[in-house]
Amino acid sequence: VGGSAPLVNLSFTSAASIQIGNNIKVTGANPLVFPSAVTLTGTSTITSNGANVTFSSTLNGAQALTIAGGAGTTQFTGAVGGTTPLSSLSVTAATITQSSTMATTGALTYTGSTLITIGGVTRTAGGVMTFTGPVTVSGNPTIDTTNSGGTPAGANISFSSTVNGATGTTINAGTAGSVTFTGAVGGTTALTSLAVTASTITQTSTAKTTGALTYTGSSAINVGGNVTTSGGVITMSGPLAITGAPTFD
Repeated sequence: VGGSAPLVNLSFTSAASIQIGNNIKVTGANPLVFPSAVTLTGTSTITSNGANVTFSSTLNGAQALTIAGGAGTTQFTGAVGGTTPLSSLSVTAATITQSSTMATTGALTYTGSTLITIGGVTRTAGGVMTFTGPVTVSGNPTIDTTNSGGTPAGANISFSSTVNGATGTTINAGTAGSVTFTGAVGGTTALTSLAVTASTITQTSTAKTTGALTYTGSSAINVGGNVTTSGGVITMSGPLAITGAPTFD
């Protein structure tokens, strides 16, 4: 849709479901809203002209989906991949909001220049997860590249910027994956707890929780900034490498 001559705007109305099997491109400023359950039937790229892209219900289908949201907001209200995981998902927008669960078999990439919000269990089956932009977590999410243990090796999980949110967060990159925090964790709003499992864990900046903080790294745990809790136990299980004279408090 809009391949050779992009539509100005496009609206969908369906009481049951919407099927997407190819690319969609619009140039107008009106939001692109999918009001009903969406099923992917083919590899698709959805491109808006900086307008919001909203999935008001569920999104399923063993296909690759790319969303180019420009300066707008891309929002997933219902579960994504809850019935049939997507093969991969790549989203670029100013703001990305995931209000429910997310499941892919392959890579998951969120690039949000203003904010990325993760509000539910987010998992891949050995696909790399990349979060480029500040992240806010809510709803006690688990961020997992092992498909809940079905793919034990897992894959890398990286956060390029800050991570904040007054909630417990569990991150599992499996026996072969790495977890990398480039920005401060809990710097603005401390996490209530943080549990990370990976082959290698790298915390380049500071980390702050109100409760327990647990790093389990079978190959290496690299800490380059202060680790602070409000009375929560700090546990480091694995070889620990310290740089920058951090404080554990």
